[in-house]
Amino acid sequence: MPRNPNAVYLPTLSVSGNRRVLLSKELCTQLGIKAGHQVDLIPPPRRGGAWYLDIRPRVGKPLTHTPNTRPCFFTPYLINRDVLFDGQQVRKRVKLLLGVEVADKPGLYHLQEV
Repeated sequence: MPRNPNAVYLPTLSVSGNRRVLLSKELCTQLGIKAGHQVDLIPPPRRGGAWYLDIRPRVGKPLTHTPNTRPCFFTPYLINRDVLFDGQQVRKRVKLLLGVEVADKPGLYHLQEV
């Protein structure tokens, strides 16, 4: 299904319990990352903790992307079941919004659950 040209899309990513991370086109554009760029997602140890996206050099796994797929990678970190629990049920995916860069660590970004 084609995207709505009048809609505003936010820089987001989503992660599933199997550790697959899907990035939006807007997030990749805003951060200037493309296929092959090293990226990583650092999950919180439990629900309510902080998520981080790490795009510093020599960190993480290479981002893969083809014209027919969304940019993605697999994080080596275990996604704790508590993180996927929303208070009523275990979600299949968690959607995260790009936040601000960590002040003393260029390339490390806060993420916020949507």
